[in-house]
Amino acid sequence: MTTTKLPKKLGKDPIIDVIFECRFDSRLPASNILPGIFYTKFSDEEKYLERLPQFEIPEFVRNNDPSMEYLPLVRARLKDYIFLIGDKSLAVACNLPYKGWAEFKEKIITAIEILELSELANSISRYSLKYANLISNEHILPKTKLVNLDLRIGSNLLKNESFQIRLDLNKDDFINIIQIISNVRALDINGNEKEGLVIDIDTIKQFPDDQTQLGEIKKTLSDQLDKLHDVSKETFFDCLHSEILQHLEPHYE
Repeated sequence: MTTTKLPKKLGKDPIIDVIFECRFDSRLPASNILPGIFYTKFSDEEKYLERLPQFEIPEFVRNNDPSMEYLPLVRARLKDYIFLIGDKSLAVACNLPYKGWAEFKEKIITAIEILELSELANSISRYSLKYANLISNEHILPKTKLVNLDLRIGSNLLKNESFQIRLDLNKDDFINIIQIISNVRALDINGNEKEGLVIDIDTIKQFPDDQTQLGEIKKTLSDQLDKLHDVSKETFFDCLHSEILQHLEPHYE
C-alpha cells in the first residue's frame, strides 16, 4: 500500500457508477430464491422487484453459454441501493449521489449475509468493486492533462487525440483493471450531461481454483472489503493529474 496521504473526500464528486459483485457456485438457481429473501429482509423499506430481459432466456441456454453465467436476472430496487441477482452472482449498486464507503460497505455485508442465509453458495470464486469516474474538462485542457499519463506509440506521442486504454495490474493480492476513455458523454451526479474522460477502476479479489467457503470468507470480510476499497481508491488518485485533483477540491480531514 502507498504511504501517500489520500483525500478523505472530494468536494466535486466525480463518481458516476459504483458496483460490488460476488460470484459463487450454487446448487440451485439463485435468481429463483434470493429475491424472496431480499423482500423479507427489507420488509420495512419501499422496494420494487423486477425481472430483467435476460431472465426470459431459457435456463438451459444460459447454463451452456459462459458469457451468460453471471448475468443479473432480477433487480431489487430500494431507495438508495439496487441489488442485482443472477443464478451465480449477487451485486450491489448505489444510486447517485454516492453515500460514501462506510454506508455502501454495510449494504455489501448485508447482501453477503443474505447469501449465507440462503445456503445457496457452495463456494465463492471472486468478488470485485468497480468505480466509474467522470472527469469533465471544464478548463478545456489537453486530454493528457486530465490524467497522469504518458503514452507514445512508435514516434507518435499522445497529446490531445482521442484514446481508450486498458491496463491490468496485480496489486496487493488484487487484480486491478484500469480503463480510461476520452471523449465520453455521461450524466453527472446531478443528472446533467457532461463531456469528459472516464476513469474506470475494477478491483477484483479472486480465490484459488478449489474456491473458498463463504463461511471462511465472512470471518475476515470487513477487513478485506476495506483493503479492496483502499486499493481501488489509491489506483484512482494515482491516475489523476495533480491539477485536476486540486480542481476536484480534495479534503484531507
